[in-house]
Amino acid sequence: MVPTPSGFTSEPTDEDSGGKAGTIGIAEAASADCDGVSETDLRQERWVTSELRYFDKNPAYPATYVLICVTELGSSSDASHNEQQLVAENGRSIGPLPAPTPFAVTGIPGAAGVLVGAAPKITFAKGRYVVFVVSAGVSAPGLAALRTLATDLASAQYQRLSG
Repeated sequence: MVPTPSGFTSEPTDEDSGGKAGTIGIAEAASADCDGVSETDLRQERWVTSELRYFDKNPAYPATYVLICVTELGSSSDASHNEQQLVAENGRSIGPLPAPTPFAVTGIPGAAGVLVGAAPKITFAKGRYVVFVVSAGVSAPGLAALRTLATDLASAQYQRLSG
């Protein structure tokens, strides 16, 4: 898994959802903070493992967090299918939130990025893996850096999976 981004603290708990960070089970893997397509679509027979990491407490970006979830599936076609479902899910409007706005993710072939309000979400598949990254915050310095924080973390994970 990606090392802790500079200035951030790796937490044992996903402070956004309250679930645990680290290796997680399929129920947590199907949650909005990891996959978000439900256990109906993320099936036990295709799922191998998921790891969720949650980073926060960076003094330069108060009230900002970065979350990454990496899921290994049974095959690259399973990963590609799951990533397509996740991209579709992230592209949907949710209640009163602004409609998601797509953005290009440079340096990661096939990656999809959307902004939901100020929060960027990035998804890509690489081999048997699906990666989901989100960054969110409420402080001015963090808001300006959210997309860069998410893209940097996604790029670091892409490089790790390429090596």
